[in-house]
Amino acid sequence: MKDFDKDIAYISSISRYFARLIKNDEYLEYIRASYSESFCKIDVENILLFDVHDEKSFLRSIRIAKNKILMRLIFCDLKQIIHYEDVVDIYSYFADLVIQKTFTFYAESFNCKKENFYIIAMGKLGGQELNVASDIDLIFAHDNDTSDNQQVLELAKKIINALENNDENGFVFHVDIRLRPHGSEGRLVPSLNFIEDYYLNYGREWERYAWIKHRVIVGNEDKISSLITPFVYRKYLDYKTISEIRNLKKLIKKDLNEKNKQNDIKLGVGGIREIEFIVQAIQLIRGGKNPHLRVRNTLESLQQIFYEKVIDKDEYSKLKTAYIFLRNTEHRIQYLDNKQTHLIPGGDDLNLLSQSFKLDSEEFLLKLNSFRESINFQFVNFFKTENDHEEVVGQFHDKENKDLVDNLAKSKRWNKLTISNQEKILTLLRLLDEEILINNYKKDQKVFLRVFDLIETISSRSNYIAFFFEYTDCFKSVIRFASNSSWIIDYIKKHPILIDDLLINHGNYEVDYDELHERTLETLIKLKSLDEQLDYLRDLKHKLIFQLAILEIKGEIKLEAVSDELSNIADLFINITIDFLKQKFNNDDLFDSFAIVAYGKYGAKEMSYASDLDIVFLYEDTGYDKSEFINIAKKLSTWFSSYTNAGILYELDLALRPNGNNGLLVSSFDAFEKYQMEQAWLWEHQALSKARCCYGNEALKNKFNKIRHKVLTKPRNIKELKHEIFKMRQKMYSQNNFKADSFDLKNDKGGLIDIEFLVQFFVLMYSNKHENLLLNIGNLALIKALENYQLIKSDESMLLTKAYLLYRQEIHKLALNNQTNSSVDSELMENLPHKVHQCFLFYLS
Repeated sequence: MKDFDKDIAYISSISRYFARLIKNDEYLEYIRASYSESFCKIDVENILLFDVHDEKSFLRSIRIAKNKILMRLIFCDLKQIIHYEDVVDIYSYFADLVIQKTFTFYAESFNCKKENFYIIAMGKLGGQELNVASDIDLIFAHDNDTSDNQQVLELAKKIINALENNDENGFVFHVDIRLRPHGSEGRLVPSLNFIEDYYLNYGREWERYAWIKHRVIVGNEDKISSLITPFVYRKYLDYKTISEIRNLKKLIKKDLNEKNKQNDIKLGVGGIREIEFIVQAIQLIRGGKNPHLRVRNTLESLQQIFYEKVIDKDEYSKLKTAYIFLRNTEHRIQYLDNKQTHLIPGGDDLNLLSQSFKLDSEEFLLKLNSFRESINFQFVNFFKTENDHEEVVGQFHDKENKDLVDNLAKSKRWNKLTISNQEKILTLLRLLDEEILINNYKKDQKVFLRVFDLIETISSRSNYIAFFFEYTDCFKSVIRFASNSSWIIDYIKKHPILIDDLLINHGNYEVDYDELHERTLETLIKLKSLDEQLDYLRDLKHKLIFQLAILEIKGEIKLEAVSDELSNIADLFINITIDFLKQKFNNDDLFDSFAIVAYGKYGAKEMSYASDLDIVFLYEDTGYDKSEFINIAKKLSTWFSSYTNAGILYELDLALRPNGNNGLLVSSFDAFEKYQMEQAWLWEHQALSKARCCYGNEALKNKFNKIRHKVLTKPRNIKELKHEIFKMRQKMYSQNNFKADSFDLKNDKGGLIDIEFLVQFFVLMYSNKHENLLLNIGNLALIKALENYQLIKSDESMLLTKAYLLYRQEIHKLALNNQTNSSVDSELMENLPHKVHQCFLFYLS
């Protein structure tokens, strides 16, 4: 046992508390018996298995249990047998069990049932991250009108005394009960009705932070959560939280300065509390909209914040590493004497602390200060100070801009705003005027009008005004976007929740659709109401579209990639919705017989931001009644097309199904094949050339592809095919209002439709010889394939490629500036449309 004696000596040299207790034979034998073993929750349960009936024995037993557990934690931690997460998890678990055991021991004598009494853990215990010398924050409560007030009061006092009283074996926990309603002056055991009324009418901002970590140890968790969640998590993005936390931090800093405690690793600069403030602020701001962020534990919350892309990988890694180091430091300071302190010691104790990290004191302080500087840098960056706004000039440079603002300030709407909100809006509008001057934006760009209109629209939403006021760089981004696109400003006006994405957009668009699918499905299951579920999907779609549009406006993503991603996003929502409905229907076999086919721009992955979804519902006839598949299709349509506060998900166009709007909502695969082979019009085969199966298992996707292959490769007479396509196009020309000074990029001769019809002609005519023409790869790739198969000449391929790209880019630009038609000045196109039309005529006339 030489190693054991050596280890005991080492631990005792670092922890005076351990050294005192190890002199007791009972504790020495306990550590000796568990020397070679790890430490986990089952060991905690075993230590608390004692069965005693008199109060004195009970109080002695829980204190001895606490000492054994704490000694073993110190031993295993300093020997690096367990890690930080294990330490706090095990100690928090012990606290839970000992509180529950104490309640059970006394409850019967006070005639109190578990279902009528509540013990709610707050703070570190609530987050299951209790430090080794921490007190525990508890709130007691009882059910409405079901308990004797005096009895529950006496029971709570008994539990507190049992945990707190100090005897020869020490105490279990100091209990802090000041977080209850009205603090130390409030009722010790309020009713649930009282709690609900208090937080509805009197709850303060700091109490929202406190309740993030609440966890019910005794009582019904759902009852407490239903009361507290609406108070903690607001339905909107709550950026007023930032100034509240900033003020709270100032008070803490003032208190530390007065007490000369700047070396406090919990409350000092770059301390544990700064990380907690960052995490909790993000939770309060976004947790109302995102249930994934409603997590109690700091590290788990930080991970969810990273998953939601609110912070990037580097920020996450730095905060996590720093947090663990500071929490380990906190523990090892407290290991010295089992005292709740967070001050870095000096002298010999600093040497002991450093040795516990296998460092000398100079190395330890360098490492500690490096972490604290990293934390404070992120904290300061997140909680910007009001001084950021001093650079804004006091006067307007443009008289027309000033007149607009003056008129706004005279309006009835303006008078309904708070003084604080009015001042913030004026500051932002002056900054807008300044930015237009600095960047030399022209009047015809209407930048001031666009952003002014946005500010006026959201003026009553003080949380969004607060966001722009706090994050002026994001506001400047909006100004820049307004100079390029009126559509994106209108999109923000319709969905102001997107303002938040200006802050978390990190300049890339890397979406793991599988992971996003899984997390979104989890969220839908967590959300209780249909309205919440529909809004969540719509908000997510708006967010993805917005992030994509920002990158396009910045010129960081090409048009083809935008269209691909827009189609991927639509696929995501089709599949998420069906998978969620599958759980509701609780019949996987039914859904294994169901498929959805994408047509048009969606099928060809050539979508724009405003594209609707052309889809057709199919099913495999496996014995289920057709009405069950109709029910699935109707449910999907409801989920997509229903209007909510967040708008609609997508417009669905179901007219391409067999027999169009007169046809059945769903068709069997056999009926679909029969229709396509015997009754479909030529234009329906053209549409089928751009179709793909966007939902269905592999067997159904293969079945659809075989039908598509059969239809598209059937023998055709080239003269008849040319005649039919040309006649169809001629009819379209006659219905189009031609204007000499403009060119309709889609509909005019030599426009986009000419190119698409030409490609479809080759697909229908020659895919029986060249099966690669059946691939759903988009028109640009098909044009290249036509060249490779020598069906068109190289210069024709270049011409069609150039024109197709240019037309789509120009259409996209028009859409980004809310132009509903597709017409441009004909001079901009030079002779390109004429050449395209001549190519079209060469092959089809």
